[in-house]
Amino acid sequence: MTYYRDKSKRCMTASGPHVRAIGWLDKKHRFRKGRTSLEFREKLRKFSESASSSTFSLGWGVFFGHHTCELCEKFSSGLNFGVPAGEILYVAPEMVSHYVENHRYRPPKEFVKAVLDSPLPDTREYSDAIARFRRPDDQPAGYGTEGYDPAQAGDSSQVTSARTEANGVWNKILRILSRS
Repeated sequence: MTYYRDKSKRCMTASGPHVRAIGWLDKKHRFRKGRTSLEFREKLRKFSESASSSTFSLGWGVFFGHHTCELCEKFSSGLNFGVPAGEILYVAPEMVSHYVENHRYRPPKEFVKAVLDSPLPDTREYSDAIARFRRPDDQPAGYGTEGYDPAQAGDSSQVTSARTEANGVWNKILRILSRS
């Protein structure tokens, strides 16, 4: 996986003043270790399990292919997700819950709070919370939100509604493709 320092404003999926990369680890860089609460780990796992829905809701491109954990080589994944927190969108690889649970990675406290406070993907509340970060439909897929200013986002309630309805199907399709 490509390494990005925690709270970097750029990662593979998105970049900009509103982005904070979290959990883009590799074996060449040290990372903070420590205990995390069960409540946080359970909710983070739910975010990871809903990564395809988050990706779709945010309008991000899909990266086909798996990444195998460089720390243990026993876990693979290939999706990413966003956690909204006001003006900030935390962007993490699906594998972040594996890092927390199996390698004792301790994310920054701001991210922990955001995960605990944020609604989960596949909910109307999540769609509302990420609306300002959604990649515009006219921006090419695969380019994340680089160059996109969420402060300029307009009302996209019709698009949000359609995306929310399609998330269940999209989630299943991406899960099947990511296992191939």
